[in-house]
Amino acid sequence: NCQSNDRNLIFVSFKDKAIINSYKLPTQSSSSISASASSTTTTIANKTGEIPVLQRLTTMEPLSNIILIKETFLIGTAVKPGKTLMYIYDITSGSLINTVAMGKVHYMAIEKIKYMDTRGYVVTVSNDGRFALWDLVSLINNLEGEDAKPAYVFNEHQGVGVKDVSWDGSESVLLSCGEDGNVCCYNFVSNVIDDLNKQKSLELQNNKNNNNTLFKSAVDRVVLVSKFTFPQAVLQLELDSA
Repeated sequence: NCQSNDRNLIFVSFKDKAIINSYKLPTQSSSSISASASSTTTTIANKTGEIPVLQRLTTMEPLSNIILIKETFLIGTAVKPGKTLMYIYDITSGSLINTVAMGKVHYMAIEKIKYMDTRGYVVTVSNDGRFALWDLVSLINNLEGEDAKPAYVFNEHQGVGVKDVSWDGSESVLLSCGEDGNVCCYNFVSNVIDDLNKQKSLELQNNKNNNNTLFKSAVDRVVLVSKFTFPQAVLQLELDSA
């Protein structure tokens, strides 16, 4: 399951059903309903305590690890013989936007999907010993039938299952943990590089002839800076705000 940013909607997928149900969570207690009877957004559970289904989204097959991104894109994964697939839906229309093959990056089930909002990366964590960062725009525009190419792939957990990935508020420090008992810490590092081709392209566009100044552009890379070892598998982790 996953929730909307305002925590009012929850989306639930099922192991044996190719469907995703959405529910609107209760916003008031029953004692206060009469005081705001004119409100049309109040959600009321029935006599058995169940919340009625708000909307049903039919999917290509049963999905796992669903996530809602930017209140628009609902992403889920599935494993077929020989390949792992990611499905991207438009939650507002219920239409399938894209089916993305994970290619040689993930060949086993994906444990978790997360999203780095500032950097625009979809994070996939898998039992195959890898986790990867995918550019959301590239996933949406990836040609169907072609293997998607991740921005980064990490193989620091000795070929055993990666269980979780977390990061700090600035999205500059990244942590991963797995069945090998290791917690790996990575840093995003920006390198300023000289790109003469980009400089020449800009000069042609702007009709400039100054060849003495090179165009500067920042390129991010992710480096492993430390590793913490625990006596047992580490299944989940979180960074506090400090």
